[in-house]
Amino acid sequence: MWVVTIFNNIHDIRMFEYTNKDAATEKLKGCNNAILSYTK
Repeated sequence: MWVVTIFNNIHDIRMFEYTNKDAATEKLKGCNNAILSYTK
């Protein structure tokens, strides 16, 4: 599972789960405050 974590501020951290890496990387476009991680 691919997880996109977006850090807006200390009280606003959002996580989005994807099964498809392409969909996850599409979410990252335009975000300079996000990371992509993979978990089993």
